[in-house]
Amino acid sequence: MLLAVGVGASPHWATHGLPAVLLTGAGIGLTLPVQAGTAVASLPDHRSGTGSAVSQSFRQPGAVLGISLFVAVVGDSGPAQAVGAFQHVWWVFGALGLVSGLIVCLPVQARGTDGPEPVGAVGAAADLSH
Repeated sequence: MLLAVGVGASPHWATHGLPAVLLTGAGIGLTLPVQAGTAVASLPDHRSGTGSAVSQSFRQPGAVLGISLFVAVVGDSGPAQAVGAFQHVWWVFGALGLVSGLIVCLPVQARGTDGPEPVGAVGAAADLSH
């Protein structure tokens, strides 16, 4: 959001651009480890590798869609309209971030475990045999 309101036609990189880029980088750095951990937190240990791979594979199309959306919103704006177009893009991305953050807060219905037990696991039947 700082890029949407702080960057103008005259460059002030140190006072306007740099703080926004540093905050964005810090936000990404603090978010990705939490996202990776949350993606596999509810999975059994023997499925955490697959869950992590699926979660990470969705980052790639997300990046492609984000860049595509950026280009679609900016369009063929000339130098005179470039600042306004970039500010519009940052407002769109800010709104998308807010919506995705709200979606994460929606309640999730707990699911039961499915699938076979991992190899070498001690099941309830083994405990009954003693």
